[in-house]
Amino acid sequence: MRYRKLRIAWSVMFGIACVLLIALWVRSYWLYDWLYLVEGQGLMSMRGNVHTYCTSNQILPLWTVSTTPLTLTGPHTHTFLGIGYSPGYSYVLPLVTFPDWLPIVLFGGIAVAPWLPYRFSLRTLLIATTLVAVVLGLIAWLR
Repeated sequence: MRYRKLRIAWSVMFGIACVLLIALWVRSYWLYDWLYLVEGQGLMSMRGNVHTYCTSNQILPLWTVSTTPLTLTGPHTHTFLGIGYSPGYSYVLPLVTFPDWLPIVLFGGIAVAPWLPYRFSLRTLLIATTLVAVVLGLIAWLR
C-alpha cells in the first residue's frame, strides 16, 4: 500500500482538528472566543456558531485570542440551515454566521477521505446520487 504513513499522518492531523473543534463547540455555550486576525477582522465562536466580523474599531491587536464569559446575546441573524448573515450592529459590519458542526463535518470528511477506495461500483454511484437528490429535495421542500 503506497503512502500508508502519509495517510495515517493526514488522518491524525485532521482528526485532532476535529476533536479541537468539538471542544470549541462545547465551550462556546459558556464562553465566547475572539480571534483577531488583521486590522478589525476576525472570528468569534458563540452559542454553537462561528461568526466572522469586520469592525471599525482599529485598536484591536493583531493575531490575538481572547476569551470572555458569555454575557452577550449575540447579533440577530437570518439563517437557512444554520448558515446566514447578520445585518450588523453599532460598530460591527455585517457578519457571516455558520454552525460549529459544519467545519467539524468538513474536517472529519477530509480525515476519512484518504481511506476511501479509489474505484466505485455502479451501485455505490447510484446510492450516492440518490442521497444527494434526497438532500436537495429536502432543502427545496423546506424553502
